[in-house]
Amino acid sequence: MKKILFYSVIAFFFTALALTSCEDVPAPYDIPTSGSSSTDTSDYYLNEKFTSGFGTFTVQTVTGTPWIIDYSVATGTGYDSSTGVTTASESYLISPAVDLSAASEVYLQFDYIYRYNRTGTADKVYITSNYTGDATTTSWEDITGTLVEGSDWSTFSTYSVNIPSKYIGQSAVVIALYFSCTSSTSATWEVKNLIMADGTATETDNTTELPEGLTGSGTADDPYTVADALSIITAMSSSASTDYIYVKGIISSISEIDTSYGNATYYISDDGTTTNQLEIYRGYALGNVKFTSQSEIKVGDEVVVYGQFQNYYGDTPEAMQGNYIYSLNGEGGSSSSTGSASGSGTLDDPYNVTAAINLISAMSSSDETDNIYVEGIVSQVTEISTSYGNGTYYISDDGTTSNQLCIYRGYYLDNAKFTSTTDLEVGDKVVVYGKFVNYYGNTPEGASGETYVYSIEKGDGSGSSSSSSSGTSEGLSISGDVVTLTNTGVTAGTETAYIDLDLGIDNGTAVTGPYELSDGSTVTFAKGTGSNDPAYYTATKGIRVYACNTITFNCSKTIANIVMTCDTYNGTVEVGNDTATVEFSSTGAVYCNYNAAGSGGTQLRVQTITITYAQ
Repeated sequence: MKKILFYSVIAFFFTALALTSCEDVPAPYDIPTSGSSSTDTSDYYLNEKFTSGFGTFTVQTVTGTPWIIDYSVATGTGYDSSTGVTTASESYLISPAVDLSAASEVYLQFDYIYRYNRTGTADKVYITSNYTGDATTTSWEDITGTLVEGSDWSTFSTYSVNIPSKYIGQSAVVIALYFSCTSSTSATWEVKNLIMADGTATETDNTTELPEGLTGSGTADDPYTVADALSIITAMSSSASTDYIYVKGIISSISEIDTSYGNATYYISDDGTTTNQLEIYRGYALGNVKFTSQSEIKVGDEVVVYGQFQNYYGDTPEAMQGNYIYSLNGEGGSSSSTGSASGSGTLDDPYNVTAAINLISAMSSSDETDNIYVEGIVSQVTEISTSYGNGTYYISDDGTTSNQLCIYRGYYLDNAKFTSTTDLEVGDKVVVYGKFVNYYGNTPEGASGETYVYSIEKGDGSGSSSSSSSGTSEGLSISGDVVTLTNTGVTAGTETAYIDLDLGIDNGTAVTGPYELSDGSTVTFAKGTGSNDPAYYTATKGIRVYACNTITFNCSKTIANIVMTCDTYNGTVEVGNDTATVEFSSTGAVYCNYNAAGSGGTQLRVQTITITYAQ
């Protein structure tokens, strides 16, 4: 008989709510113990509640956001709820060495909440008897098993595992809780009441026999029918949930499409009637994006839904919150047709959509591409948010909704925010630049906030209409330690504005601005698609602009030219890359220290800026 993994939950009800604030940190480093949350350890090898500190545990962070104590639990996440920003992170919570030389049977147990795991389990429970003192050079054994996806911030699950026999009798056994995330998505993992003690534990049995007679297998290519899903779910206890599975059905009724929260509650059945229907609770739209219109789905639509399912209160089979529509009436998902792949992903030879989908689909769910260029025609626009400045849309090779690639929450030209809902429309031909992910391991898409429109041809996608791009090296000249940006369409006058960027702030400080020039115009620095933020250095007596960083000039008059004087370091004049780009607008300009590699190249160490306005 076939088997499928199920999540078995042992639930305790506590009040907890945790999403962390992020900060960039050097790597690796140790966080000193700040207050002990230990209790009497006489009957335990380890006993940490993590209510006010890490106790005997230490934190070692490779990059990004460390484990923290928040809301009386140890919390690992790269997501900052106050800003909505996710920081790529990798951090270990490490136990002291435990002497098991006299032990015969030992178990490890803790309570936890684990939510928003979009990419598969990237978070681990590790063990070793040969800890080097550096988590990154230690050979760890993975004893994670399955972490149960939670549905709220108050219900804790219990992790329990018997320590493998090869560690019994060892004198220096170390446990580590490891979390990692990309800059596009992060789970949140809360842990408390961790113990290691003599004895054995009842380990969670994550396998359950499937009912006989199923017609599907729950995969993208062979989804369960609604009858299959109901058969599986109704046999479960109220404390259990399925693994992530695919279920195919016809929408039989719709309870609500909430465009404020972007989710919908509706029902599906095998024949489209209200008999033997399955509730899809607060799911997202096609491509796992928010619903923006009441007309995005209707009764009679055929959908494949992807997510976890549960038997709510033991009598209501339903898709758990966080599910989404994998395909709608045959569009999206694996049903799309594919064409011929072409391109190499460079600016001169961008991938077409087919090549990009092939590349991304071959990746694991925890990886993301390097910065690449992808060319296509806008086939569908889900949302252009002028509030947040980002847009979610789709591109394809032929402008149809077949074989389309989702660009999720990307930005506009020059990596700037969208300011109008008409900035991007169906039929526009675009080159998109940035990083891409294989979301959930089955949905290729632009990584959230990490793509932007490099160039656009407005119109029907034929390329015959007016064209705009994110910048060109035309207008850029370098002579000695001077970089000049020239707006070739105007004639220079005599009026100027000036700024000295020797700001007198702390050495190494990341800068953004805006900083005012002598006439009140401003200059703003940004990371762009680069790897590092622009930063002020006292040795430079100015600001270091790294590869793919941008400088934005906002003035009240048309700019004729911009002259930047730069620093020299070890005989190298730091005037930026000769592939840098500049784009002038009516009263502004954007400079990008573009480098195809996305990093390295020549820094622009700018010290002073003089703007000359047009006549």
